[in-house]
Amino acid sequence: MSNEPWAVSHEPLAKAHRFPSSEFRSLKPDTLKRETHAMNNENLKPWMHGLLKFAGGYNIIAGLSMILFYHEGFKALGIPKPEVNLPIQLVGLMVFLFGIGYLMVDRKPSENRNVLLLGMLSKLLGPMLAIGYVVGGKLPWMMIPVLFFADFVYLLPFWMIYRTIGSRTQMQDKTQDIESIPMPTGNQRKRAA
Repeated sequence: MSNEPWAVSHEPLAKAHRFPSSEFRSLKPDTLKRETHAMNNENLKPWMHGLLKFAGGYNIIAGLSMILFYHEGFKALGIPKPEVNLPIQLVGLMVFLFGIGYLMVDRKPSENRNVLLLGMLSKLLGPMLAIGYVVGGKLPWMMIPVLFFADFVYLLPFWMIYRTIGSRTQMQDKTQDIESIPMPTGNQRKRAA
């Protein structure tokens, strides 16, 4: 650095904007992977991971069933099979994709938090629509327990997981904001004094 009073060192900015930090640079790739996985999952309780994995697997199986075996589902519920199967298969595809999404939330909660929000909305709004059909007599009352165990039962636990991830993400954002503040180097501190 020059001794001129107007010369500015960019070293503090470079140090402040290193990502994620100097400790991570010294880690081996497998250690870094373990550390990153631990950071992503540190605030989720074991039951939360278990529920996300279960919901993911359940939705994948249910979605595939709606795509491939829709006629058996209609028979089991006592509903006449529609002429066009595309709508039920599209719903099955969405259910399948939400299953993948729940597994993504389990793996990287902070990065995939909003997938959980969409899942909660679908588990709230979809059954409300179906209940309207049950009340209107277009679907059998047997749909109510199906809706409860397939959708409503997840709402409270998903909300708890969503809030847990959100509080952790907010803390991470505040920490990153603090870490991004440029700190003066030793030479700059001496000059300021």
